[in-house]
Amino acid sequence: MPRRREVWRPAPGFEAVYSVSSRGRVRRDVGGRGTRAGTILRPQPIGKGYLKVGLSRNNQVTQKLVHRLVCEAFRGEAPDERSQVNHKNKNGDKTDNHADNLEWNTPRQNNQHALDHHLRKRVLTLEQVVEIRERYAKDERQVDLAETFGISQRQISMIVLGKSWTTAGGPIAKRKISQRNRLTNEQVVEMRERFHAGETLATLSEGFQIHEASAYRIVNGDTHPNAGGPVRNKTEWTQLTDAEVIEIRERAAQGVRQNALAREFKLTPTAVNRIVRGLSYQDLGGPRAD
Repeated sequence: MPRRREVWRPAPGFEAVYSVSSRGRVRRDVGGRGTRAGTILRPQPIGKGYLKVGLSRNNQVTQKLVHRLVCEAFRGEAPDERSQVNHKNKNGDKTDNHADNLEWNTPRQNNQHALDHHLRKRVLTLEQVVEIRERYAKDERQVDLAETFGISQRQISMIVLGKSWTTAGGPIAKRKISQRNRLTNEQVVEMRERFHAGETLATLSEGFQIHEASAYRIVNGDTHPNAGGPVRNKTEWTQLTDAEVIEIRERAAQGVRQNALAREFKLTPTAVNRIVRGLSYQDLGGPRAD
């Protein structure tokens, strides 16, 4: 499926000088001292994944949050002064400032979204940690335990393997690298659906206790061809235009996370890393990472 065309709109409060795009980028539209029209601003991280840019007007620089600029431009003004911008994605990536990923919420709605998608850590008791380990030792699935206790599957994995809560009791599991025939068709379908929804191969391989290379072959349809579930279209996902390669490098240089770029351009994080480091598409331009 082709990606949507990038749409630009005036930046609220800076309409004559800057624009913001549906992909979450900020552009200077008029030249000035030390800069030129058409320059894409490089956002700066401010913690928890949020990004900011400095907008200059009348020799004064104002720091603005990128997600609020985009939401105001594409979703209108905030309903009231208490409204917050919510990132709708389920993985907590605050650098994904695409317009279709943003919405206005009340603080209560924002908090509930974080809890529903396990983006906010819940505090466990020692008794709960022991219970998690005991129930996993009785073959209860990590994904079911994560839903029961309101934490991520990765946190469950760290607990049962003894990598977190190291002084708590309960049986510690040994990491088992599953072979292909140990996965049921239902697990294969679940893996493909979760990858299609944006979950990374690293998280999936940890959760299903298989090698990341095996997870890669499963979501590609190279193995378990009759299991069902959405299989990655290799032709659609791997062919990039020259402009897209340069865009990936430029946005990575601006601070956009490689995992976010991988999801947007339908690539693996490894493929994006090779592009931004210049290990692939070596004849094309754009800034290279060290």
